[in-house]
Amino acid sequence: MAIEYSSTSQLENVAVKGCVYGPSGAGKTVLMRTLPGRKVIIGSERGELSLSPANQNRIFGDVEDIPILRIKTAAELREAYEVISGPHGGVF
Repeated sequence: MAIEYSSTSQLENVAVKGCVYGPSGAGKTVLMRTLPGRKVIIGSERGELSLSPANQNRIFGDVEDIPILRIKTAAELREAYEVISGPHGGVF
C-alpha cells in the first residue's frame, strides 16, 4: 500500500467529528451543545433533557434545535453513521 500525501490546504467541507463517552450525569450532552456549527446527537440513552428549550435558555441564553437519532443496537449505530455521512447527511 502506498502512503497517501495530502495537506490541510487541500481540505474541503471540513467538519469537527467526535464522540463523547462517559457515565450518566457527567455532562456529555451539555458539553456537545458548546460546539460550533451543525450537530446531531446519536444516543442510546434518553439523556437529552439537559438540552430542553427551557434548560438551554437558562444555561446559554438561547435555544438551538439539534436533531436526535435514537439507537438501540450496533446495527442502528452503523445505519445512523451512514445517514449522517452519506449524500443526504447535510439535512442534519
